[in-house]
Amino acid sequence: MKICVVTATYPMEGFGGVFIREQCEQLTANGHEVCVLYSSGLQKSIHDLKVHQLEEKGVRVIYNCFPHYATTYAPNFWCKVMLLQLKHLYRKLAEEKWKPDVFFAHFSFPAGRIATQLGQEESIPVVIAEHWSGLINGKAKGGVLSIIQQSLENASSVICVSPALREAVGNIINRSDGIHVIPNMLSSDFRYFPRKKKDLFVFFSLGTLNEKKQFDLLIKTFAAAFGPDENVQLRIGGSGPDENKLRQLIKEFDREHQIALLGRLNREESIQEYALCDSFVLLSPKETFGIVYREAMAIGRPVISLDNGGINYAWRDENGIIIRCSPEDIYEQTIYALRKMVSTIDDYDLKHISDSTLEEFSANEVSVRIENVLREAVIGGDQDMERE
Repeated sequence: MKICVVTATYPMEGFGGVFIREQCEQLTANGHEVCVLYSSGLQKSIHDLKVHQLEEKGVRVIYNCFPHYATTYAPNFWCKVMLLQLKHLYRKLAEEKWKPDVFFAHFSFPAGRIATQLGQEESIPVVIAEHWSGLINGKAKGGVLSIIQQSLENASSVICVSPALREAVGNIINRSDGIHVIPNMLSSDFRYFPRKKKDLFVFFSLGTLNEKKQFDLLIKTFAAAFGPDENVQLRIGGSGPDENKLRQLIKEFDREHQIALLGRLNREESIQEYALCDSFVLLSPKETFGIVYREAMAIGRPVISLDNGGINYAWRDENGIIIRCSPEDIYEQTIYALRKMVSTIDDYDLKHISDSTLEEFSANEVSVRIENVLREAVIGGDQDMERE
């Protein structure tokens, strides 16, 4: 198939959209032609408005740099601006007479809206992969929600990364047909690492340092669960707006010797931290999927999580502890879960956790399921055109 990926995030600089790039690379490795259309907000000069092209691991990327503004304040205007930008990029394909079999958009807003409009103009089916946690935590409102609804309704099929997200999408468009649950894929970089037994028990956490991830709660419960002289450590990877506040909180508890903020980690550094730790913990209250939990499990580490929606996909109790309780009890139950993990770590079959996770979320397994949905959309689109 010729697959044209439309996205508003792609890792040209930084880490945003790494999972999209890896998915494109896997689809290319599976024998498909993949071209990514991407308009970046990382404008450095007026010259960046021109169209650029590159190819990485067989994936062709056509992009320009255009300043992002008014994305949520004036969403319809923003989508019109982005549509003009993406049409400008798509023209390059048209000039080469390269016509995709299917548009594959990541996120309903704004990429889904743009892809469905392009699809209607070019008579090409559109599949949308939805990942946005805003659909399950109530942040999708007003004009943005209206655009999301239109995008989903005009797509041939929708892929959601978890059952919780599928339920949210089904409520928005008031149907369940054509909505598939396919999880995010794990990079082939992840494999089993035996746990090194040591005197120090290490918890690791990873995520953007903001209120949504509740690292302040994690620090507070860790300080309550373990005394300052116990051989237990918490290592937190990531950067974000709450970093200074969290450093101050660690200082207030006088736990600088036990709690470390590691800053932003690349893939290799993250894997090193997963392998170093004994257990992974993240107290995010809402997740569409939660790739970091699966990365830890792929390494062979049991996890601690709140009942956040995304964690429940393919969950087995042998993978760790899900804290299921009322909000007012989360503090005490987290303290209990942290201490229980330390005392029962030897009860977990770490190799089995790794094997089952790698089998469930491998790039080969997930990409084939994505291919099937894309192929069904192409076949369905051909049949519709024949009827017309």
